[in-house]
Amino acid sequence: KASRSRLAARELVYRCDSDYGRFMGELDKIISYSDGKTITLSDIEILVSPRIEEDNFVLSNAIVAGKTGESLSIYYDLKAHSAKEMTLINLLAGQFAFMDQVQYLNLKGYENHEIAKELNCSIGRVNANLRNLGKVRQGAIAKAMGRLYSCQKDILTGRASPEFAFTRFLTTVKIGK
Repeated sequence: KASRSRLAARELVYRCDSDYGRFMGELDKIISYSDGKTITLSDIEILVSPRIEEDNFVLSNAIVAGKTGESLSIYYDLKAHSAKEMTLINLLAGQFAFMDQVQYLNLKGYENHEIAKELNCSIGRVNANLRNLGKVRQGAIAKAMGRLYSCQKDILTGRASPEFAFTRFLTTVKIGK
């Protein structure tokens, strides 16, 4: 059985995702916070933001559910932890592309475990995406991906600031039924 401090250390390493600079910065913050006391898993969960990919999945779920306020809240939390809009756009595009692939294979009659094998992912990820797809309007994923492309283009061409472009995307995209 792993000790509480060992679980905390594992979670810190996981959340820093092989980023040594981030790890050292987070470690300094945690040591200052702990004031010499044993650092617990709860301390790590409070002080160290999760990996951006996990938050991105939560963000995509909020978008699919049509929860604009929640989407904006998640975005601002990510931004407070130095997430860049271009990174979020690319992660969302990847998530939407994955949803599109799951939907395509599902419509072709593939079983959940077959989809997982075909896409080289866990069956849990397939199941979660199929639940979300039940809430999605026909053609909405392709439209959302087009909106992400426009958002990215506006940022890259200087037509809009990253924050404005991404906020506009979050407040205007409609995927759910």
